[in-house]
Amino acid sequence: MIPIAVAITVVAGLQEASRPQEIALTLDEVIFDSETDLDASLSIGWLDGALLVDSGRFAIVDGSTREIVVVDFVQGAITANTITTTSELSSSRLLDRLPTGHIVVADQNHGTISVYGPALSVLSTSTFDPMSGRPIGMFPDGQVLFRSEPAASVPVPASGREQRYRRRAVYEVQSSDGVRIEVTRAMSDEMARVSASAGDRTLAGAVAVIFGQRTLDARLGNCLVLSQTEWSEIKVIDRNGQLVASIPVAANETEVSQADVDARRQYRIKRLSDSRTRRDNISRLLVLASRRFGREYTFDGVESKWIMEAPANLIAPSIDKLIVDRDHRVWARLLSLSNDHEESWRLWNLSTLTTDDSRIANVVKLPKDEFLLDARRDQVLVRTESNGLRIRRLAGSTFLSSHAGDKRGC
Repeated sequence: MIPIAVAITVVAGLQEASRPQEIALTLDEVIFDSETDLDASLSIGWLDGALLVDSGRFAIVDGSTREIVVVDFVQGAITANTITTTSELSSSRLLDRLPTGHIVVADQNHGTISVYGPALSVLSTSTFDPMSGRPIGMFPDGQVLFRSEPAASVPVPASGREQRYRRRAVYEVQSSDGVRIEVTRAMSDEMARVSASAGDRTLAGAVAVIFGQRTLDARLGNCLVLSQTEWSEIKVIDRNGQLVASIPVAANETEVSQADVDARRQYRIKRLSDSRTRRDNISRLLVLASRRFGREYTFDGVESKWIMEAPANLIAPSIDKLIVDRDHRVWARLLSLSNDHEESWRLWNLSTLTTDDSRIANVVKLPKDEFLLDARRDQVLVRTESNGLRIRRLAGSTFLSSHAGDKRGC
């Protein structure tokens, strides 16, 4: 396997003294491939989450079969269990993993969060109001971090763009008795109100702006990792709302072309056509329409029309995805455009951070046909375009061979 690498950027000179050093990491050998290394090939209809559980296992939720699956990639063994649901409109996804090795699965439609043990037996189930927000992760003590978006919207002022808006994003911690305590606030993703014809009616909807501003979040230990893409930093915030670390990143700086906008529209439409989520949403729309108008309507294709009507930014955010891996390291994906052949990720170890600086930014590049899901030490879990799963070996920095260490109070 030919190593994938980038050049090392050496910080030199007084003017660049404040810039973080960039160190290239290398993705070389494939140490596991689900399409070739399992006696029974792991076939995934729709991936609703995948996480490395420990040194030799990863877990996934297959949304098409509503199964939770644990793969021992050292022994080549598969353990699966069907997630208990009360209807076909289940929306189970792999939410988190705990230090104990237990797996957390959330069902947004039914408002349940279940913890599974090593044998995939249900250890506990808690409930929440599905309309009260989306769970982001579970803290080690069992309390759940939520993001909610109150209905009131904040218009995005711009000439000729009155249809754009953002909502408030409120982050809260919910205890076992259901009481929520606010941690911090931010703005939600940049959205637009659009309309399109569906049968003999015109339907209004909301759709994300193409290359719009976003709010990225993840749980890190006992903290929240948070960034609005117009910010020049990624914040690490504790459960009391206090800033414990700051990672400097570039804000909006990438100029995109009309061809990039068109390619992004087509990518979104393809994801709609591939996903079971689209079918579930269509079913719910049909039910609502039947109740409201007393008759059935054909909604097929309306979401694609909404995407085609969505406005676009020609100056795009510099990062578009954020994850925290098994060892509490923060990964941020740099914006990838249609003509790029690989994706660039920056990787930080929390122990290298202070409240206003990041000493080292490690750089990792993945092929465009592989999508980062999780990492642990020198193992990187990726999904392929064919919905297979691979684990690659990551090399190039000494801190990767051990746990991340100091978590800055998280």
